[in-house]
Amino acid sequence: MKRTYLMTFNPIQVDIPKLYNYLNASESLLNWHAPGIPGSVFLVSQLNLVALTARLTTHMNGLLFILAEASPHSVNGALSSESWGFIANPPEIAPKQEPALKNLGLGGLLGNALSPPRSPNISDTNPFRGALANSLMAPPKDKQS
Repeated sequence: MKRTYLMTFNPIQVDIPKLYNYLNASESLLNWHAPGIPGSVFLVSQLNLVALTARLTTHMNGLLFILAEASPHSVNGALSSESWGFIANPPEIAPKQEPALKNLGLGGLLGNALSPPRSPNISDTNPFRGALANSLMAPPKDKQS
């Protein structure tokens, strides 16, 4: 069964181009998506959490990271509609990402060049907010009969 995971890491310690090359070449992954938040990436795999963590631990060479399963019912926040679509229905086989990493300074590797434009102010109809937040933030229903 395919699962989507959220991996977070310190982007100052991790060689981002090397990590992205690993993600593209890894047979453990079906796909991956960088949501524009520095130090985070969504991974799609058939492996369970323990097995995927073991594979990533080998690649990360002792660097710290967190891996957690992400589903539309267990995560929330302000992301692009593309990122929410990836969580809700991750494509199993798609061209893996090749972010433009040429000539990026430290700021670029930390998110400036990889991040989508900032979302507008959060409103009740904001597609950048998760479904759970949209339902919790919805205006109260009118009690008129």
